[in-house]
Amino acid sequence: MNLSGPFIRRPVMTTIVMLAILIAGFLSFRNLPVSDLPNIERPQINVFAYYTGATAETMVQMVTIPLEKELNSVNGLKEMSSTSSRQSTSIELHFDMDKNIDEAVRDVQAALNRAENEMPSGMEGKPHYRKMEGNAEHIIYLVLTSPSDSVAEMRTYADRYVQPRLSRLEGVAVVEEFGSGNVIKIKLNPELLATRNITLNDVLAAVRKQNADLPTGIIRTGTRLLTIELPKKFTTAEDFANIQVAEGPVRLRDLGTVVEESESEEEFHYVTQKSNTPTVVMGIKKQSGANTVSISEAVRALLPDIQRGLPPSMHLAIFFDKAVWIQESLLDVGGSLIFAFVLVVLVIFFSLGRLSEAMIPSVALPMSLVGTFIAMYFLHFSLDLLSLLALTLSVGFVVDDAIVVLENIVRHKEKGEGRYEASLNGSRQICFTVLSMTLSLVAVFIPMLFMSGMHGRLFREFSITLAIAILVSGFISLTLTPMLCSRFLPKLHKETKLQQRINAWNHALVQLYGRSLQWCIKHPKLILACAIVLFTITIPLFNRLPVTLFPPEDRGCIFCIVTLPSGISKTRSTAYQNKIEKIIQTHPKVRDFVDFGMDNTQLYFLNLVPPGERPPQQQIIQELQSQIDAIPGTMTFMMGWQLINVELDIIKGGNYEYLLQGMRLSDVEKGALALKHALSGNSEFPFINLSFKNDEPKLVIEVDVDQAHRKGFTSEDIQMVLQNAYAGTKVGTIRKENKEIEIKLEMAEGYKDHPDALAKLYLKNDAGAMIPLKALAKWHEELGSPSILRVDQMPAVTMNFSLDPAIPVNKGLEDLQAIAAKKLPAGVKGSLQGSAKVIASTVSDTAWLILAATLVMYIVLGILYESFIHPLTILSSLPFAGLGGVLTLMLFNESLSLYSMVGFLLLIGIVKKNGIMMIDYALEAQKLQLSPEKAIYEACLTRFRPIMMTTVAAVMGAVPIAIGIGEGADTRRGLGLVIVGGLLFAQLLTLYITPILYLTLEKLTHKKGTSEVPLEPDFNLR
Repeated sequence: MNLSGPFIRRPVMTTIVMLAILIAGFLSFRNLPVSDLPNIERPQINVFAYYTGATAETMVQMVTIPLEKELNSVNGLKEMSSTSSRQSTSIELHFDMDKNIDEAVRDVQAALNRAENEMPSGMEGKPHYRKMEGNAEHIIYLVLTSPSDSVAEMRTYADRYVQPRLSRLEGVAVVEEFGSGNVIKIKLNPELLATRNITLNDVLAAVRKQNADLPTGIIRTGTRLLTIELPKKFTTAEDFANIQVAEGPVRLRDLGTVVEESESEEEFHYVTQKSNTPTVVMGIKKQSGANTVSISEAVRALLPDIQRGLPPSMHLAIFFDKAVWIQESLLDVGGSLIFAFVLVVLVIFFSLGRLSEAMIPSVALPMSLVGTFIAMYFLHFSLDLLSLLALTLSVGFVVDDAIVVLENIVRHKEKGEGRYEASLNGSRQICFTVLSMTLSLVAVFIPMLFMSGMHGRLFREFSITLAIAILVSGFISLTLTPMLCSRFLPKLHKETKLQQRINAWNHALVQLYGRSLQWCIKHPKLILACAIVLFTITIPLFNRLPVTLFPPEDRGCIFCIVTLPSGISKTRSTAYQNKIEKIIQTHPKVRDFVDFGMDNTQLYFLNLVPPGERPPQQQIIQELQSQIDAIPGTMTFMMGWQLINVELDIIKGGNYEYLLQGMRLSDVEKGALALKHALSGNSEFPFINLSFKNDEPKLVIEVDVDQAHRKGFTSEDIQMVLQNAYAGTKVGTIRKENKEIEIKLEMAEGYKDHPDALAKLYLKNDAGAMIPLKALAKWHEELGSPSILRVDQMPAVTMNFSLDPAIPVNKGLEDLQAIAAKKLPAGVKGSLQGSAKVIASTVSDTAWLILAATLVMYIVLGILYESFIHPLTILSSLPFAGLGGVLTLMLFNESLSLYSMVGFLLLIGIVKKNGIMMIDYALEAQKLQLSPEKAIYEACLTRFRPIMMTTVAAVMGAVPIAIGIGEGADTRRGLGLVIVGGLLFAQLLTLYITPILYLTLEKLTHKKGTSEVPLEPDFNLR
């Protein structure tokens, strides 16, 4: 079989085919989107429902449970979790990764329609959903600041001018604005209401009637249709202040104030070392498959034009741009790719001694890359960190096939054949070997395609890209490489001194290897015993590796969450915020930051000064965290923001999550508190945060039902007056410059910040008598939980936690599970979630992936060689490669991560090439009546040079990754170390163990040679 023959005989055809690949690859490369990660659709839908004035318990019983009952029947639903808090319910629906999101939307809408009849009549609108489209993260954050304008004024410009212009940019999915929008607030004085014999219900009815917006119809004349229009009189706060509420006339301004202001008291602050100003933050999300870098460039180009349209006092700037990280990482990976290419070319040159011979297989690398770009384009892949990492790794072994083909052709030429004849004979002899190497290496990636979850999807594109690069390289090696050899291999001439030294060195190595191999063949039992010992210690050492998901990066960006005591006032919260802002602002290595306070949680997003001007990021985190934790009443969690962030709700803090579930909420809460108490005294767990907090103050109102009935009131009447007074009841909307503004009713300042204000509230019965609320009810303070969590329709509590960086993550997770097994009561079960769950199973998952990859390679090799035995011989080197990878990780104190897990799979795929080259030659030698001993000995010596060349080339391809230079390179370092260490370690052992195992299996199967006729040594190196 000689697939190379037609391409050698028809060089014009070969050249045209390669030019076509080159042109198509270049065009594909230019059209590939640039992103941080592969395009992954996350099938998730969030359902929201609002019920003004309802407690968390009321939301669960009246809203959440009926919705969950209907949503649970949606096909493809993987997990459903709900969070019920004051006045609102949020339900997250996570679907199988293969679920069509549009089909899921239809099913969810149908479920909401079915649940509509069970919803309370007083709900504010119907339950609605939001589809989580494209990338869930924002790629760019912008801040709009002003030293003189209010947040409301900045929000107006952001809504009407900035956001529409950014939304029109190509590739932008949505521009989200953070910061309270404007509302018209009617702030009533209950004492003024009482003196005029007016209740809150009277005010509510008057506003709604006079702000009604009903269709008015049309008048049909003989020739025209006249639309009846009644212009709205109320468009400003002043207009509403003039609404007449009662005879007199009594207007709204007589009962309180009407103002247009921010809906919430909380606001974002943009802080530098010299300033601290309120800000409106805008986040940009990209469309699925859009080019992140192109969007960033478009935003930066548009900013000056937007700035010119803003008032001089306002300034719009980019606070965070993920594209900068992407470009830095892509530049680093691209540099690693070029560095690896240079190293591989040098390896070939110093192995063969001629630059012309070194350049021929080097052509296979760019051709393999451009060929891969074509496939990536048609598969809708992106040029991201993982696909570029795959291409960088491929540098080391896409040239392997070309090296093997070239070396075999050169060997034939050194025996006296012409370059054309040597190309035909050498390529024909090596063709099956190259096919076996290529197909069996591609087989390694098949199990990766079945990895589940988000991380499986992340590395699916990586594995496919790498497999395509290998297939293309195999094609190039059997077509272009032999054609180039037949035309451009130099004729024999006098050797230079460098060539003489290289050949002498190669010959000396072969002779040394031959003598050592002869000794090993004479002592097979000793070699096999050593192999068994090494194989035995691999598994326990592998289990001892520390595990993490993604090694931490130092990007100079820190996320901080500070949890404050529940139920504190806005004044106290602001005081905490001022102290924390001062601590961060005065740190000399913090460039700027944005912060936001909400209820009892405050968020901080920090940018540090450039790396050359500061210590490591982790040191700054420790310094800031110790200072913030020194403030009484605070609990702080800080983490470095990474390019690849795990699936975790960072608002809750902690790197990991543990879920507790049970049939009764009281049992789950009791178990959660017991577990938290047990972990709080353990230094391994510096941060622990429960979703359940029974520390929020609440005012319990006990209604005297009999007294209320005698006065002519029901419980609903009392609930309505409380809702209108304190729930921020929506009484209508207005349209103002194409934007909808809500109108809300609340109590005036001084009447909503103390329980005694309840005594000022009055109700009016049917007889017109004004009855004070205090005559119908009593109230007292208690503690309760601000929210209730349910997962898959069962009461649940999540515990978010972080681990001491000094201990391995997998050990910390094991300790947590051991403590939970002792502390959790009967009926309550706990389980790791998200990244913690993946980490806990990483060792076993890696072992199963390696086993599956080995099995697939065995199947492929068995089919190719029509043998049950020879694949075992070829794969005999795999355990030693794994041992080398484990020892290298231990030596450099690296953990087992998703990157290094992929490294082990690549490693076993590369190492088995050596066995293929040996065994394939030995089998052919035995067909010429050579004994197994002489056949394998001849094979080892003949294939020694290509084995060493391909191994060193693969090592050189991984060296730039193992060195870990550049932004974010530390995360990928483990992958390079596994390949470099594993190959070097396995190379030394497999050169001896594989031939010994070959002979052993030959004897066991009684396949002995029938002749001792020697072959002419085929390893002559001049």
